[in-house]
Amino acid sequence: LFMKRTQRPVSEISSYPDAVSQNEIREKKRKEVKIFWERLQKSLANIIDKRSDATSVKRVG
Repeated sequence: LFMKRTQRPVSEISSYPDAVSQNEIREKKRKEVKIFWERLQKSLANIIDKRSDATSVKRVG
């Protein structure tokens, strides 16, 4: 039986509704991960801004 590496034997392929639900779960996880990284980047940017404000020397004159 010749198959490409990306192919699975027919017996392992899930039914259509199962495949759809798995795709929905995958998409939900991707969105959650994307939101997590966006929030993390904003938090880090805020921390960096606060530190740079605290360490900067303000000149008078």
